[in-house]
Amino acid sequence: MEGEMSSEVNILDLPEDCISHILSLTSPGDVCRCATVSTKFRRAAQSDVVWNQFLPSCLEEILSGSAFASKKDLYFQLCGSGILIDGGNNKVVFYEIPSKEISVIVVCGGRQEDRLYIHRA
Repeated sequence: MEGEMSSEVNILDLPEDCISHILSLTSPGDVCRCATVSTKFRRAAQSDVVWNQFLPSCLEEILSGSAFASKKDLYFQLCGSGILIDGGNNKVVFYEIPSKEISVIVVCGGRQEDRLYIHRA
């Protein structure tokens, strides 16, 4: 009918911060796949709001003094080769066990005081 407004909403009409929040409720793999949908999704997928959800809160204490361009860069560095800390004497590596909703952070340096942090999602 003439004069009626459409009740349909396109997801791309949502503000970028809403899209970021939605993406933060998914998985890292889903975020990467969604980033290929459009420029707006790619920008939303770059948000620290998204990637902060995939990083355990204890990382701030472990990595104090370390600087990263973004939470996404931090996530992929930890999941890849890890990050050297304590002047290169220790290495932090991040493992996720999605089916168990558990994240494991390993800080290792070949000494007895190596630490293991387990975070339940």
